[in-house]
Amino acid sequence: MLLGSDPKTPYRQDVIYAPARETPITPLLDDFEFIENRQRWGYKFRFGLFDVSDHDMRLIAQAMHANSKLLAL
Repeated sequence: MLLGSDPKTPYRQDVIYAPARETPITPLLDDFEFIENRQRWGYKFRFGLFDVSDHDMRLIAQAMHANSKLLAL
């Protein structure tokens, strides 16, 4: 049986929340691997979930002053 395939069993993922600060996205756009077109950077977010590389997660964590060890990056 696949995890979450039984309608009576909710599917959940483990989430780690780390203290962080708000940060603007614009200075990071040129360094993100998932941004295909800097002028249309928000397009990727229109269709739901997508993979974010470890590289991009580290950039986000550093920019937000989050503890990368706590996030296992």
